[in-house]
Amino acid sequence: MQREIKPIDEKLKWDIIINIEPIPQERPRFTVCYKKGRACGRVYETQKMKEYKKLIGWEIKKQFTRPFFSKDIPVGVHIEFWLNDTRADIDNLAKVILDVMQGIVYENDRQVEYLIISKKKDKNSRINIFVWKETNI
Repeated sequence: MQREIKPIDEKLKWDIIINIEPIPQERPRFTVCYKKGRACGRVYETQKMKEYKKLIGWEIKKQFTRPFFSKDIPVGVHIEFWLNDTRADIDNLAKVILDVMQGIVYENDRQVEYLIISKKKDKNSRINIFVWKETNI
């Protein structure tokens, strides 16, 4: 069943442009240790991924100056990835952005009820994010 798309009220739409080479979400890393004969460990992110998420977060905070959408408001998101190399998995590229926008654009990424993701080849790498209050649901 195809959904009818209504035009988005421009007052309810925000554009965020980040001029950076997009990096896909990495697989989690694990450490393992043994204490008193029992295995223990922890899951962690690489320093590169932590720094990338921090940078993306600061860029979004600079450009998205309105209060974030509270948890009862459905949100629509369109993310365009412009990359030099388009071999990265599109879902891993989007995962980073959706996670970073939590607490800045919306309270929780469960609020995203409409999602469009695209990746395109271009020598000028960047991420374009369009966010709106979802009214079509």
